[in-house]
Amino acid sequence: MEPSPGDAAPRETRRVVLLARGLVLLVGLAWMIGSPLAKMVLDVDSKWLHGWHLYRGRGAGLCAVEYSELRADGSRAPLDRLQTLAAGERPANAQRNIRRKALAAAHAQLCRARPDAQLRVRARCQVAGRGWVTIDDDVDPCARGAGR
Repeated sequence: MEPSPGDAAPRETRRVVLLARGLVLLVGLAWMIGSPLAKMVLDVDSKWLHGWHLYRGRGAGLCAVEYSELRADGSRAPLDRLQTLAAGERPANAQRNIRRKALAAAHAQLCRARPDAQLRVRARCQVAGRGWVTIDDDVDPCARGAGR
């Protein structure tokens, strides 16, 4: 049985539609995969490209805090906040990471626990959309009147 001349047009139309869909799919995949690569690896800056943000809003408002104690000879000794507070006013729900809102209170607790120590703090907090931002960098948390 021979195909009628009218069947060629719908077949050709289907072929064009499939090619168009395939092209749209390939362009979309290239944009989804290529944009983060171009932006982050090749440092291309364009409003049409998007970066790759894994867990973008997770941990917002959470701070990673490192305390150290200045010794008389100028050296520094790391200070574990939770061990220092274990003897005194350690809260029952104490955690390693501190919320941004509770940072001043954590400084004050440590200053009360070690009143004669020369303390230094480095606090980096997660800010939504900006990543890790340094809040305190090698400052004396007790000098602000936080706990002494």
